[in-house]
Amino acid sequence: MKPAELACLSVLEIGRICHEEGLPSGVLNIVTGLGHEAGAALASHPDINLVVFTGSVQTGRNVMRAAAENIVPVLLELGASHRISSCLMWLWKPSPHCW
Repeated sequence: MKPAELACLSVLEIGRICHEEGLPSGVLNIVTGLGHEAGAALASHPDINLVVFTGSVQTGRNVMRAAAENIVPVLLELGASHRISSCLMWLWKPSPHCW
Protein backbone atom coordinates (compact mmCIF):
# COMPACT_ATOMS: atom_id res chain seq x y z
CA MET A 1 0.00 0.00 0.00
CA LYS A 2 1.26 3.47 -0.88
CA PRO A 3 -0.79 6.08 0.94
CA ALA A 4 -1.24 9.67 -0.20
CA GLU A 5 1.57 11.92 1.02
CA LEU A 6 -0.76 13.60 3.55
CA ALA A 7 -2.08 10.34 5.00
CA CYS A 8 1.15 8.47 5.75
CA LEU A 9 0.95 8.53 9.55
CA SER A 10 -2.59 7.11 9.60
CA VAL A 11 -1.63 4.22 7.35
CA LEU A 12 1.60 3.56 9.26
CA GLU A 13 -0.46 3.34 12.45
CA ILE A 14 -2.76 0.80 10.77
CA GLY A 15 0.35 -1.18 9.82
CA ARG A 16 1.63 -1.07 13.40
CA ILE A 17 -1.72 -2.31 14.73
CA CYS A 18 -1.81 -5.13 12.16
CA HIS A 19 1.71 -6.17 13.19
CA GLU A 20 0.78 -6.13 16.88
CA GLU A 21 -2.28 -8.26 16.15
CA GLY A 22 -0.14 -10.93 14.49
CA LEU A 23 -0.52 -10.27 10.76
CA PRO A 24 2.35 -12.22 9.18
CA SER A 25 5.27 -10.26 7.75
CA GLY A 26 4.88 -9.49 4.07
CA VAL A 27 1.06 -9.61 4.02
CA LEU A 28 0.76 -5.83 4.36
CA ASN A 29 3.54 -3.72 2.89
CA ILE A 30 3.43 0.06 3.25
CA VAL A 31 5.56 2.28 1.04
CA THR A 32 5.60 6.01 1.77
CA GLY A 33 6.78 8.69 -0.60
CA LEU A 34 5.67 10.98 -3.38
CA GLY A 35 3.28 9.53 -5.92
CA HIS A 36 5.32 10.55 -8.95
CA GLU A 37 8.35 8.76 -7.48
CA ALA A 38 7.29 5.86 -5.24
CA GLY A 39 3.86 5.33 -6.82
CA ALA A 40 5.19 5.37 -10.36
CA ALA A 41 7.96 2.91 -9.48
CA LEU A 42 5.46 0.51 -7.89
CA ALA A 43 2.88 0.75 -10.68
CA SER A 44 5.52 -0.13 -13.28
CA HIS A 45 7.36 -2.79 -11.26
CA PRO A 46 7.50 -6.21 -12.99
CA ASP A 47 6.67 -8.13 -9.77
CA ILE A 48 3.30 -6.41 -9.33
CA ASN A 49 0.27 -8.40 -10.50
CA LEU A 50 -2.55 -5.97 -9.61
CA VAL A 51 -2.72 -2.20 -9.07
CA VAL A 52 -5.64 -0.63 -7.20
CA PHE A 53 -5.80 3.17 -7.28
CA THR A 54 -8.18 5.75 -5.82
CA GLY A 55 -7.62 9.35 -6.83
CA SER A 56 -7.71 11.83 -9.67
CA VAL A 57 -8.52 11.04 -13.28
CA GLN A 58 -5.15 12.31 -14.56
CA THR A 59 -3.18 10.25 -12.06
CA GLY A 60 -5.36 7.24 -12.88
CA ARG A 61 -4.33 7.60 -16.52
CA ASN A 62 -0.68 7.65 -15.49
CA VAL A 63 -1.15 4.56 -13.32
CA MET A 64 -2.83 2.72 -16.22
CA ARG A 65 0.01 3.61 -18.59
CA ALA A 66 2.67 2.44 -16.14
CA ALA A 67 0.88 -0.86 -15.39
CA ALA A 68 0.19 -1.50 -19.08
CA GLU A 69 3.90 -1.89 -19.77
CA ASN A 70 3.79 -5.19 -17.82
CA ILE A 71 0.20 -6.14 -18.80
CA VAL A 72 -0.97 -5.72 -15.18
CA PRO A 73 -4.69 -5.40 -14.35
CA VAL A 74 -5.70 -2.05 -12.86
CA LEU A 75 -8.71 -1.25 -10.68
CA LEU A 76 -9.47 2.48 -10.59
CA GLU A 77 -11.84 4.60 -8.54
CA LEU A 78 -11.41 8.05 -9.99
CA GLY A 79 -12.53 11.51 -9.04
CA ALA A 80 -11.68 11.45 -5.34
CA SER A 81 -11.39 14.98 -4.08
CA HIS A 82 -10.09 14.22 -0.58
CA ARG A 83 -6.36 13.52 -0.53
CA ILE A 84 -6.59 11.22 2.49
CA SER A 85 -8.72 8.79 0.46
CA SER A 86 -6.09 8.49 -2.28
CA CYS A 87 -3.92 5.41 -2.07
CA LEU A 88 -2.27 2.76 -4.18
CA MET A 89 -2.23 -0.89 -3.24
CA TRP A 90 -0.33 -3.70 -4.90
CA LEU A 91 -0.46 -7.45 -4.69
CA TRP A 92 2.99 -8.91 -5.17
CA LYS A 93 3.43 -11.98 -7.29
CA PRO A 94 3.89 -14.90 -4.91
CA SER A 95 7.35 -16.31 -4.60
CA PRO A 96 7.79 -20.08 -4.87
CA HIS A 97 9.75 -19.78 -1.60
CA CYS A 98 6.65 -18.58 0.32
CA TRP A 99 5.05 -22.03 0.48
